[in-house]
Amino acid sequence: MSDLHIAYRRLLRRQDAVWILAALVVVVAELGFDVIERGIGRYLVWQNSGRQRIGRSWEAAQSRAVAGTRLEQAQQEIRQRLGTQATVEN
Repeated sequence: MSDLHIAYRRLLRRQDAVWILAALVVVVAELGFDVIERGIGRYLVWQNSGRQRIGRSWEAAQSRAVAGTRLEQAQQEIRQRLGTQATVEN
C-alpha cells in the first residue's frame, strides 16, 4: 500500500471516531436534558396546587362547578318528585 492510501485510511478512521464521539455527546446531552426536563416538570406539578387558576384552567374548573351544581339540582328535583309521588299514592 502506498503512504497516501495509509494516510487516507487513518483520516477516515479519525473522521469516523469524531462522528461517533459527536453522536455520543448528542445522545448523552439529550438524556441529560430529558432528566432535567422531567425534574422541572415534577417540581412544577408539585407547586401547581397553590397557584391561582387563570385562563382555560379557570374556565374548566368553572364548568365543572356549574355542572356539579346543575347535577345536584336535578337530583334534588327527582327526589322531590319521588317524594310527592310516594305521598300521593299513600
